[in-house]
Amino acid sequence: METSSAQQVVETSTGFFPFFLTLFLAAMVALVALALAVWIGPKRPSKEKLREYECGIRPDEPVHQRLDIQFYRMGILFLIFGVEVMFFFPWALALANGEDMAGRIWALIDMVIFAGILIVGFIFAWAKGGFSWRRPYGEADRES
Repeated sequence: METSSAQQVVETSTGFFPFFLTLFLAAMVALVALALAVWIGPKRPSKEKLREYECGIRPDEPVHQRLDIQFYRMGILFLIFGVEVMFFFPWALALANGEDMAGRIWALIDMVIFAGILIVGFIFAWAKGGFSWRRPYGEADRES
């Protein structure tokens, strides 16, 4: 029994069809929701609505001011030490579900090297005071 070339194409492409269909439908739902919001939503801009908004507090200072470097530093340290830990979960699953012992040993060696680099970086950041929150320069310690 021979199969036609069109039937073979359908059989081989069914693996990606549900993914692309879901992606297309999600994009369409988002676009329809956005279009309805623009079309139906009220359009009454006022001076108060167009002001800057920060958690319901009216700004007393200029809106565009310099951000303290500690926020940037904490964000980078979070990315390095917080997000990198997510690599341990898939590694543990791969190690537990591995079939051959040689592959498991290499995965273990790779993760020990990875964890060692992270630990060295953590110790370095700790020694340099990267995890302590310091007051900005020029601000004196206030005692109550």
